Amino acid sequence: MLKESMDIDGMPLNYAPGKQPDIEVEYNDFGLIAEVTMSSGHTQYKMESESVPRHFGKAKELLGKEMYCIFIAPKISDGTLAHYFNLNKMNTKLYGGKTKIIPLSIEQFISFVKIGVENNFSNPSKLKDWLENQWLINQSCNDEEIWHNSISANIVEWAS
Repeated sequence: MLKESMDIDGMPLNYAPGKQPDIEVEYNDFGLIAEVTMSSGHTQYKMESESVPRHFGKAKELLGKEMYCIFIAPKISDGTLAHYFNLNKMNTKLYGGKTKIIPLSIEQFISFVKIGVENNFSNPSKLKDWLENQWLINQSCNDEEIWHNSISANIVEWAS
Protein backbone atom coordinates (compact mmCIF):
# COMPACT_ATOMS: atom_id res chain seq x y z
CA MET A 1 0.00 0.00 0.00
CA LEU A 2 1.44 3.36 -1.02
CA LYS A 3 1.43 6.04 1.64
CA GLU A 4 3.24 8.74 -0.31
CA SER A 5 1.95 12.31 -0.51
CA MET A 6 1.17 13.50 -4.04
CA ASP A 7 0.54 16.89 -5.56
CA ILE A 8 -2.59 17.62 -7.63
CA ASP A 9 -0.85 16.23 -10.74
CA GLY A 10 -0.05 12.94 -9.01
CA MET A 11 3.64 13.75 -8.60
CA PRO A 12 5.37 12.71 -5.36
CA LEU A 13 6.01 15.54 -2.92
CA ASN A 14 9.16 13.90 -1.54
CA TYR A 15 11.74 11.23 -2.21
CA ALA A 16 11.15 7.58 -1.43
CA PRO A 17 12.11 6.75 2.15
CA GLY A 18 15.57 5.29 2.67
CA LYS A 19 16.54 1.72 3.53
CA GLN A 20 13.75 0.17 1.45
CA PRO A 21 12.85 -0.27 -2.23
CA ASP A 22 11.14 2.60 -4.02
CA ILE A 23 8.28 0.32 -5.13
CA GLU A 24 7.37 -3.21 -4.02
CA VAL A 25 4.86 -5.46 -5.77
CA GLU A 26 3.89 -8.98 -4.71
CA TYR A 27 2.33 -11.42 -7.15
CA ASN A 28 1.16 -14.96 -6.39
CA ASP A 29 4.45 -16.64 -7.26
CA PHE A 30 7.03 -13.83 -7.37
CA GLY A 31 7.90 -10.37 -6.16
CA LEU A 32 9.13 -7.30 -7.96
CA ILE A 33 10.85 -4.22 -6.64
CA ALA A 34 11.57 -1.10 -8.63
CA GLU A 35 14.46 1.20 -7.83
CA VAL A 36 14.47 4.60 -9.50
CA THR A 37 17.20 7.23 -9.60
CA MET A 38 17.76 10.50 -11.39
CA SER A 39 21.53 10.26 -10.95
CA SER A 40 23.88 9.52 -13.81
CA GLY A 41 27.47 8.65 -14.58
CA HIS A 42 29.82 7.65 -11.78
CA THR A 43 27.51 9.26 -9.21
CA GLN A 44 24.82 6.74 -10.21
CA TYR A 45 27.21 3.87 -9.60
CA LYS A 46 28.32 5.29 -6.25
CA MET A 47 24.73 5.87 -5.09
CA GLU A 48 23.09 2.68 -6.39
CA SER A 49 25.72 -0.07 -6.48
CA GLU A 50 25.18 -1.19 -2.88
CA SER A 51 21.63 -0.13 -1.99
CA VAL A 52 19.82 -1.73 -4.93
CA PRO A 53 21.21 -5.26 -4.43
CA ARG A 54 20.76 -4.90 -0.65
CA HIS A 55 17.10 -3.96 -1.12
CA PHE A 56 16.74 -6.89 -3.54
CA GLY A 57 18.20 -9.35 -1.03
CA LYS A 58 16.12 -8.04 1.86
CA ALA A 59 12.89 -8.14 -0.19
CA LYS A 60 13.67 -11.68 -1.37
CA GLU A 61 14.30 -12.80 2.20
CA LEU A 62 11.13 -11.18 3.56
CA LEU A 63 8.87 -12.37 0.73
CA GLY A 64 10.25 -15.89 0.45
CA LYS A 65 9.48 -16.02 -3.28
CA GLU A 66 11.33 -15.55 -6.54
CA MET A 67 12.33 -11.88 -6.69
CA TYR A 68 13.15 -9.47 -9.50
CA CYS A 69 14.26 -5.85 -9.55
CA ILE A 70 13.81 -3.28 -12.29
CA PHE A 71 16.34 -0.48 -11.96
CA ILE A 72 15.26 2.71 -13.76
CA ALA A 73 17.45 5.73 -14.52
CA PRO A 74 17.54 8.47 -17.16
CA LYS A 75 20.50 6.59 -18.67
CA ILE A 76 22.14 3.49 -17.24
CA SER A 77 25.78 4.35 -16.55
CA ASP A 78 28.46 1.99 -17.83
CA GLY A 79 29.65 1.27 -14.28
CA THR A 80 26.17 0.52 -12.97
CA LEU A 81 25.39 -1.73 -15.94
CA ALA A 82 28.64 -3.66 -15.50
CA HIS A 83 28.07 -4.01 -11.76
CA TYR A 84 24.53 -5.42 -12.08
CA PHE A 85 25.59 -7.64 -14.99
CA ASN A 86 28.20 -9.25 -12.76
CA LEU A 87 26.08 -9.37 -9.58
CA ASN A 88 23.43 -11.29 -11.53
CA LYS A 89 26.09 -13.90 -12.32
CA MET A 90 27.66 -14.21 -8.86
CA ASN A 91 26.25 -16.07 -5.89
CA THR A 92 26.35 -13.50 -3.08
CA LYS A 93 25.00 -14.64 0.28
CA LEU A 94 24.34 -11.07 1.45
CA TYR A 95 21.93 -10.56 -1.46
CA GLY A 96 20.19 -13.94 -1.25
CA GLY A 97 22.26 -15.61 -3.98
CA LYS A 98 22.37 -14.32 -7.53
CA THR A 99 20.52 -11.05 -7.96
CA LYS A 100 17.99 -10.55 -10.74
CA ILE A 101 18.36 -6.84 -11.44
CA ILE A 102 17.18 -5.65 -14.87
CA PRO A 103 18.36 -2.10 -15.71
CA LEU A 104 16.15 0.09 -17.91
CA SER A 105 16.60 3.67 -19.02
CA ILE A 106 13.57 5.89 -18.59
CA GLU A 107 13.07 5.74 -22.36
CA GLN A 108 13.11 1.92 -22.26
CA PHE A 109 10.75 1.87 -19.28
CA ILE A 110 8.28 4.16 -21.04
CA SER A 111 8.35 1.84 -24.08
CA PHE A 112 7.88 -1.13 -21.74
CA VAL A 113 4.78 0.44 -20.15
CA LYS A 114 3.34 1.58 -23.52
CA ILE A 115 3.66 -1.93 -24.92
CA GLY A 116 1.94 -3.32 -21.84
CA VAL A 117 -0.94 -0.86 -22.24
CA GLU A 118 -1.25 -1.49 -26.00
CA ASN A 119 -1.45 -5.24 -25.36
CA ASN A 120 -3.94 -4.91 -22.47
CA PHE A 121 -1.43 -6.47 -20.10
CA SER A 122 -3.14 -8.36 -17.30
CA ASN A 123 -1.11 -11.54 -16.90
CA PRO A 124 1.69 -11.36 -14.29
CA SER A 125 3.09 -14.63 -15.66
CA LYS A 126 4.09 -12.79 -18.85
CA LEU A 127 5.94 -10.20 -16.78
CA LYS A 128 7.70 -12.90 -14.79
CA ASP A 129 8.62 -14.79 -17.98
CA TRP A 130 10.06 -11.62 -19.53
CA LEU A 131 12.08 -10.75 -16.43
CA GLU A 132 13.37 -14.31 -16.09
CA ASN A 133 14.32 -14.38 -19.77
CA GLN A 134 16.35 -11.15 -19.41
CA TRP A 135 18.16 -12.72 -16.46
CA LEU A 136 18.79 -15.97 -18.35
CA ILE A 137 20.24 -14.01 -21.26
CA ASN A 138 22.51 -12.27 -18.75
CA GLN A 139 23.76 -15.68 -17.61
CA SER A 140 24.91 -16.58 -21.13
CA CYS A 141 26.17 -13.19 -22.36
CA ASN A 142 29.87 -12.45 -22.59
CA ASP A 143 29.53 -8.80 -21.61
CA GLU A 144 27.13 -6.20 -20.29
CA GLU A 145 26.77 -4.31 -23.57
CA ILE A 146 25.47 -7.40 -25.38
CA TRP A 147 23.05 -7.98 -22.51
CA HIS A 148 21.80 -4.39 -22.48
CA ASN A 149 21.23 -4.45 -26.25
CA SER A 150 19.29 -7.70 -25.84
CA ILE A 151 17.05 -6.15 -23.18
CA SER A 152 16.29 -3.26 -25.56
CA ALA A 153 15.41 -5.65 -28.37
CA ASN A 154 13.19 -7.79 -26.11
CA ILE A 155 11.06 -4.92 -24.81
CA VAL A 156 9.11 -4.81 -28.06
CA GLU A 157 7.46 -8.21 -27.60
CA TRP A 158 7.18 -8.64 -23.84
CA ALA A 159 3.40 -8.29 -23.43
CA SER A 160 2.22 -9.66 -26.77
